Parts: sequence; C-alpha cells; structure tokens
Amino acid sequence: MKARGTSTAHAYRTEDYEGVKDFARGCMRIYLILKEKAEQWNADKEVREVLKQLEVENKGTKALLP
Repeated sequence: MKARGTSTAHAYRTEDYEGVKDFARGCMRIYLILKEKAEQWNADKEVREVLKQLEVENKGTKALLP
C-alpha cells in the first residue's frame, strides 16, 4: 500500500539521459505547482470556514482540515 500523498511516475518515453532529466524537471515543476496550490487552499479563510461548517455536518471531512 502506498503512503498517503505519494505517487510513482515512470519515464516511459525517454531516449537518453537528457530525456530522463527533462522528465524529472517536468515532474518537479508539477510538484511545485501543486504544492503552491495546496498552500493557497490551506491559507484561504473562506475554504477553512466552509470546511469547518462541513465538519459540523459531517465528521468525515475532518481529514481535509490542515
């Protein structure tokens, strides 16, 4: 079983070492974009308020809160 929040990417179409490096750069770029979006989500006061209200209505959303 994978740890929560992890994934495995495979460079299926790499011709050489440069292709592998390009693939890794792309993966890092996507990671940084998603990291920034997660930080924005966690910092958004409106999102936190909605999640807190949902938590009152449904205890299952507690895992979504930072």
